Formats: sequence, structure tokens, C-alpha cells
Amino acid sequence: MILVLSFPVAAVQASPTLNLMPVPAQLELGEATIEIDAEFSVTVEGNGATPRLQRGVQRMLRRLSDRSTLFFDTSTFLHLKGRSMTSMVVTAVRPGELVVGEDESYRLTITSDGIALQAATDIGALRGLETFLQLLVLD
Repeated sequence: MILVLSFPVAAVQASPTLNLMPVPAQLELGEATIEIDAEFSVTVEGNGATPRLQRGVQRMLRRLSDRSTLFFDTSTFLHLKGRSMTSMVVTAVRPGELVVGEDESYRLTITSDGIALQAATDIGALRGLETFLQLLVLD
């Protein structure tokens, strides 16, 4: 079982006890937790739902499996479009360009109801997936 702390992104600076790299520009720590179990699922939405982002979600699920006793079928999330109950919804507005100054911002909100990752680009969503993995605490 894995527990994740609630981190709706929004305040001033990261807590010194969190090892987040890179350090978020803004961070707000909440008190809620969410359990991640074998039923954990991911939906990818938006015009930025590129093959690059889908592969990033597959890597995230594989790394999550490697760090826990849970097994996630990495192809499952591809079949979840339109599903009403999803553990994590990743939304990217558009595909990103690999250029200096591209928008890599994201907003990661974790509550007891679920996880929402919203980004302007698929590149920002990839950064948010990495932060999500860094926030995980094994129980």
C-alpha cells in the first residue's frame, strides 16, 4: 500500500523535508491522504495527450510498480477514456515544443477524492508525473 500526502500546489516555498527536484515555484501542503492500490488508474485527456505523454504515464506506472508490491498493467490506462471513476486524471492542453522558454508548468492536486494533474503542455505533464512519484510514501 502506498500513501500520498495532499499537495494542492499554491504557496511560497517547499518544505525542507520534501526532496523535490526541481523545487516547485509554489507549493501548498495539505493534510489529506490517498491510498494507491492495485485499482489505481490513470486517464490522459486534452489535445496534449500525445504518444510522448502516454509513454510517460507508462513509465510512471512501471516505476510505481517497481517501488511497491503493486502491479499495474501499463497498457490499462489507454483504455480508460470516458471512465467515470479514475484515480488520476492527467490533462495537457497542447503538445509541447522542445524549445527554450516552452511552458512546462503544471498543477498537481492530490486530495482524498483523487489526483488531478493539469498542464499547459505534455512536457509540463511529464514534469508533474515526476513530482507525483517523488511525493509517494510507502506504507
